[in-house]
Amino acid sequence: MNKSLSKLMPFFYPKFGQHCFAVDVGAHHGEFSKFLIQSKSFSRVVAFEPNLENYLLLQKGVHSAASCVFEVINSALGSETGSLDLYCDLNTATASLLQYDTNYNNNGSITNYPVPVLTLDEYVGANPSFGQLQFLKIDTQGNDFAVIRGGRNVISEHRPIIQAELIYVPLYIGQCLPADLIDFLSELDYELYSLNNLHISKEGRLCFCDAIFVPKELQLPLTHQFHCIDNEISFLSQIQTLTNVCEERLIAINILDAEVQRLRNINPKVGLIDSIFSRLKSWVP
Repeated sequence: MNKSLSKLMPFFYPKFGQHCFAVDVGAHHGEFSKFLIQSKSFSRVVAFEPNLENYLLLQKGVHSAASCVFEVINSALGSETGSLDLYCDLNTATASLLQYDTNYNNNGSITNYPVPVLTLDEYVGANPSFGQLQFLKIDTQGNDFAVIRGGRNVISEHRPIIQAELIYVPLYIGQCLPADLIDFLSELDYELYSLNNLHISKEGRLCFCDAIFVPKELQLPLTHQFHCIDNEISFLSQIQTLTNVCEERLIAINILDAEVQRLRNINPKVGLIDSIFSRLKSWVP
């Protein structure tokens, strides 16, 4: 999970205590829902997942905790209640209420089928016993703005921290523009707090990322100690490279050790060193 969100957890509105909940829109297989449950910041986590296969996996794979009730709903969220087609290729993580862009490099054949659509305003309004909505995560593959429009009243009243996806390259027909989503939330007195999980193309172009928005009245600390994210990523990449080299050398050592043991078993007194070097030479191209 991204560092910015983890650092935000302690600053959720304490006045509501445990009588608050979080909503995970586009929950997929439930990794984010698990994070929300394990954070112990919410008394309830509600996940929306329109894909039936993923919905069934969520029911089996994500469970309530002692202090947090988990609920999964087989529905999409949007700007209005009704029914829309869900488009999906073999990778269910890319499923959307929007059709794939004509240039999208899809994974296998694309299917579409109708799914129910609710609005956040309607759902929260029908469940006042859940308390205060403190966190809203949206990952609906280009349809995040519709979810926010359908939850405008709830967002204005409950003032949750919001995580949404910003897509900067054409992936879906009619996908929301990052500027439109940012401007709309700005009108609701939200500000952009951080960008995380940035994905770029092999040419270095920004393609999509997660954005966290916080209500302006939420006073968050800011130090003037900064670091470059690119440098951090580069450092982690170097660590991974060194780890890979060490693993390769460990494999080579184990191979050599096995060869020594094999030669000792054949004849421990005759030509051991020469046999080892001959074997080593045969491995070198």
